[in-house]
Amino acid sequence: LSQNSVHAECQFAKVACPYSCGDNIQQSLLEEHMASNCLNRPFICQYCDHEATYISVINDHWPICVKCPVDCPMNSLGCQWVGERGDLNQHLNDGSVEGQCQFAAVSCPYSCGHAFKRCEIKEHMTNDCPNRPFTCDHCDYEVTYIKVTREHWEVCEKYPLQCPNACGGDAIQRQHLEEHLHKECPLEVVQCEYSYASCDFQCQRQHMQAHVIERTEAHLLLVAKVVSQKSKEQEELQDKIRRQDTRIEE
Repeated sequence: LSQNSVHAECQFAKVACPYSCGDNIQQSLLEEHMASNCLNRPFICQYCDHEATYISVINDHWPICVKCPVDCPMNSLGCQWVGERGDLNQHLNDGSVEGQCQFAAVSCPYSCGHAFKRCEIKEHMTNDCPNRPFTCDHCDYEVTYIKVTREHWEVCEKYPLQCPNACGGDAIQRQHLEEHLHKECPLEVVQCEYSYASCDFQCQRQHMQAHVIERTEAHLLLVAKVVSQKSKEQEELQDKIRRQDTRIEE
């Protein structure tokens, strides 16, 4: 018998794999090798029916197969999603506040420089982000939270302030604070109402009335002195006018 004839009939003879994998397989095992073990055997992707060699499907096709099932890359953080690779981008929806994966990292859309899990980003945007839109509670001026609280409140005319004298009254809008101090605050130090008559007494507004009453006689004398001085000045002015008229007539 020729060598080829021996190989054709002998089940223990080794033959080259017809799929050119480079292996020489015992004749009795060749069929099993070609069906199950050969890396170059024909193989169909079980997810999308793509057909190539077994090694090509496993190494080249499966990493990109859109039908291949994959875990969410955030599964280590708790996401339990499993789906087709082609749906992964939709699941992650990278960069968007809205999306299925609640564990995907999302940068704050208000450009504060921070990123959060999607399940945390709305809380941040609503309550924590310094760049979130914010309206002044007192005048409806709207800008970012940090600008309202650090800049606007320093000048807001309706921002409530406590009296600097700690008089114990309700908070006062900034625009009314000066009026409160000049006209109302009982602890504001004020001049005597007869200061025009040279009474230089000063005290808290709440005590001034007692001073006025207590010094009534002295105030009357001061007022009389002022009136006398004004009368004298009036007479001097009239006399000056008469002298000027006389010179004109001459």
